[in-house]
Amino acid sequence: MTLPHPVPSSDLTRPFQVVDDVQTRVAALVVLRAVGEDGQALGSVSAGCDRDGSRVRVYDGGYVVLVGMPAHVFPGLANGPDAVTIHLIAPGREVLHVPVAIPQNAALPVRPGDVPIPGRPVTFAGQVRRLNAAAPPIPGALVSCLSDVSVPGLHPLALRVPLRADQAAAVPVTPATVTEAGPVLTVTAPAAAGADSVALTARTGLGSGIAIRLGDLHRAQLAEVAELIPPGAGAGVIKLAQPLLGSVPEGSAVRRATVAAAGAPVSLLRDARAGDGVLCLVADLAPDFAILGGDTYPCGAATGADGYYRLSGVRGLAAVAVRATATGLAGTQPVTIVAPNYRQPTNTVDLSVKP
Repeated sequence: MTLPHPVPSSDLTRPFQVVDDVQTRVAALVVLRAVGEDGQALGSVSAGCDRDGSRVRVYDGGYVVLVGMPAHVFPGLANGPDAVTIHLIAPGREVLHVPVAIPQNAALPVRPGDVPIPGRPVTFAGQVRRLNAAAPPIPGALVSCLSDVSVPGLHPLALRVPLRADQAAAVPVTPATVTEAGPVLTVTAPAAAGADSVALTARTGLGSGIAIRLGDLHRAQLAEVAELIPPGAGAGVIKLAQPLLGSVPEGSAVRRATVAAAGAPVSLLRDARAGDGVLCLVADLAPDFAILGGDTYPCGAATGADGYYRLSGVRGLAAVAVRATATGLAGTQPVTIVAPNYRQPTNTVDLSVKP
């Protein structure tokens, strides 16, 4: 004979059937709900747990329930706390490993509540044109993410090249200026993202510890020179202190640069991951450059000669406000609210501007 026992969910409205038989007593041990960035339940989730004696059941509404015999799964709970990790998988999203603390003598089930499963990072790509579709595209436009009443609580900052390394919430992001000086030097061979050296026609004014700007507006990034190979100001290679964050085409310009802080820092609201292209801050910040984790990043994506831009590393946002501006156009430009499609690696986001 089996006896069904309803186990209330984290919102106390959804029953889960957990069954006894004459040999074993199976109980709900952990109840959580898998949701997206917008807080809505995910409709297609699979889950697992490596703890001996446990099983994971998934119910409608994104509910995930770890079940098992409490004395078997948590044999020492009377003497101390325990912990398990539940693995969540949803289409188009990252595999999420959720650690769940089980306090000593806990009243089971433990309820972590809603657990967001982040979408995989996507890229925004598109063209910037005037509202008149017959007009030519706009090169040199700046595409930014900004705060907007349509997306309350979000203070985004877009980066032109992706973040080099993970950064924890509350780490400061400092606005900066970059001043260029010295001759314009030229790259003689393409360098891929991740390369740690660049070949130049000349290296006048460069040396160990000197900051440089590489690439045109569309691809600009900053780096620090570690070594000249061979030594001297003539043609040769510059070894970089850190690998390139983006590619540098043959013929790109390189110039000496001086970086200076230009205002009060603003902290990260959430953890940032290597590869992120949009940061979430605790308050608005709209600098030309930002210093974070020892690196200096140009802010905003820029369009090339064909009017196209790319903004990579958009992650964990239900929606974001995007706007394009350009020299010679109206000071106030329309804002586009974009809800990223995390199942599509590249989201086409064309932007219009007013003359």
